[in-house]
Amino acid sequence: MSITTLSDGRRLGYETFGAPDGDPAFFFHGLPGSRLDGELLADAAATADVHLVALDRPGFGLSTFQPNRRLIDWPDDVAAAADALGFERFGVVGFSAGGPHAAACAHALDDRLTGVALVDSSVSPSFADRGPLGRVAFGALSRFPALARPGFAFVGWQAAHRPASLRAGMRRQMAAGDDSALDDDAVWATVLAGVRESLREGTRGPAHDGAILHRPWGFGPATLDVPVTFWHGSEDGSVPVASVERFAAATPSSDLTVFEGEGHLAPLVNHGERILDAVV
Repeated sequence: MSITTLSDGRRLGYETFGAPDGDPAFFFHGLPGSRLDGELLADAAATADVHLVALDRPGFGLSTFQPNRRLIDWPDDVAAAADALGFERFGVVGFSAGGPHAAACAHALDDRLTGVALVDSSVSPSFADRGPLGRVAFGALSRFPALARPGFAFVGWQAAHRPASLRAGMRRQMAAGDDSALDDDAVWATVLAGVRESLREGTRGPAHDGAILHRPWGFGPATLDVPVTFWHGSEDGSVPVASVERFAAATPSSDLTVFEGEGHLAPLVNHGERILDAVV
């Protein structure tokens, strides 16, 4: 558990994994999630000789909430963390809701990046597969983040008091291709710890984090001037692979790997070493 203090006085929490003297890379967690999710890549980072630093986004875990945060603000925090850690250049890996944050770094920090990986990543609203009802619902959440707070509060209550119920719910929500990952007790322990830690300071941070993903990002795939690798499960029920295929096709230099039969979590768990090798 470590904290760096940013120029505006905010705290930024992080955890390190893998090889302390290895090639540096940052990991950006999903939603809900936290720096503790970096444990899912700990063995892969050690094998790949990667010094992996997992950051808490504002309002998660140890990191101070940032009012009015935009997606495009995140690269400033990452650059500050890199400076504090002595990283001149580094890779970034974004999982799920962390993917757009990795894309923001590709847009704003291209001269410092050794590689970018988006793993089962969310995509910008214009590329998402949503019907009329979905567009209305996500539009409302983007304007009124407080609407999402009761849902996160319930997830937090389950994580604290009914973890078996939360695990069963995630099995129902995710694809059959995630069963092997969710059945692994070590993986589940990491996921559960990440969920609990994400709500350490309450629901405001996660609710705001979700809202900014459904607002205009301030950049698009055409502005990403560094090579970006996409890694996605063919059976991902959270982010359909078709939307990622469109986003990747609009990215000037991209490579998309689709894992047949895998869901939303399995690619990160099963292919961590390949993913890390692509960014360092």
